Amino acid sequence: MKHFLFFAAFSCFLALSGFCQQDFRIHSHNDYLRKAPFWEAFEAGAASIEVDVILQENGLMVAHEKESIQPELTLKSIYLEPISEAKKQGKIVAFGFHLLIDCKTEAYATLDQVVKDASEFEEMLFSSQNPKGLKLIISGNRPKVEDYGKYPEWVFFDYQSMELTSDLPWEKIGMVSLSFSRFSTWKGSGGLPEEDRKKLEDFIALVHSFHKPVRFWASPDGETAWKTFNEMGVDYINTDQPGNARKFFMDL
Repeated sequence: MKHFLFFAAFSCFLALSGFCQQDFRIHSHNDYLRKAPFWEAFEAGAASIEVDVILQENGLMVAHEKESIQPELTLKSIYLEPISEAKKQGKIVAFGFHLLIDCKTEAYATLDQVVKDASEFEEMLFSSQNPKGLKLIISGNRPKVEDYGKYPEWVFFDYQSMELTSDLPWEKIGMVSLSFSRFSTWKGSGGLPEEDRKKLEDFIALVHSFHKPVRFWASPDGETAWKTFNEMGVDYINTDQPGNARKFFMDL
């Protein structure tokens, strides 16, 4: 019995640490709005965790708009510090997830502050010497594409255009994201129209030809949609329900 309990606990620990084999990846949309930011997404095995940031005089505030800012909620306090502490305590063995940081204020100044704050935790961040470290993918307001290479190894970018060419700085692009509405008006019930499916599958194949993952935001969020997106090869499935999405896929 003791051996069984140990094995069960150890298996759960590995699953939460990103070692569990799974053929789906969840993007925890607007993660900071949950009761337990980061931890709910981590427990659900989310591979991508989204946080919106607004640059203020006292740092990077986590919020969608200025009206909802709470002074105690910063990028450092609810993400970087807890993640760092969890890594030191062995609760995170390897980073099976990245942070997608959606900059809501001016691109260059906001990203400069992201780099400044994250540099305090550089020992846990991705590098050629630490290939399993945490990656930060910058979304929202971003620098010009030609400036991507000016940022540290652990900074990547969320490319948001249908213009995909071989001369892009692919080594600095962490994923390609577009609004689902650019391809379809499907609401997630019934079947996805074949014409829309073809457009989506063609775009997914194009992104994959550059060996990069794809995500669609503002997409339907429910079991039919999750299953459809997974079958089509969407790499990061956008959801406001990471726990329910994980349970759905595990039950499959």
